[in-house]
Amino acid sequence: MAGVNTQNLDAALDDPQLARDGFDATSFRALLARYQRGELVESRPLEGSLDPLRPGDVQPLPRESTPDYEVCRARGEQAFRQGQVAALVVAG
Repeated sequence: MAGVNTQNLDAALDDPQLARDGFDATSFRALLARYQRGELVESRPLEGSLDPLRPGDVQPLPRESTPDYEVCRARGEQAFRQGQVAALVVAG
């Protein structure tokens, strides 16, 4: 990644909030180094099909301070800790 200010990147990766949320800066740095060396290759295409979301697939979060909100929050935090959450921004 030519042109990346690694000093700023290191500071961002060492943010305590990232560590608290389960982000593994050491693994990220190792993956970044592999990427920079050209060692990462394309993954194989997804098997099956991707379908558009249907009405009802995405539900609004319950209001804060409600029991349902706390259940959702706990499930989300557990998913983050177990590495089950990913995000992709396209043309963001």
